[in-house]
Amino acid sequence: TPDDTTKAQEEASPKNRDGNIEYVRPLKLSRSHHEDP
Repeated sequence: TPDDTTKAQEEASPKNRDGNIEYVRPLKLSRSHHEDP
């Protein structure tokens, strides 16, 4: 379940999880903009 993955990531490194979200978000947005017009 996705909940399990989130919990595992939170327990593994909550700081990384927070930074990852902000780091992946703009990256995905930029990628989507390039792939999808």
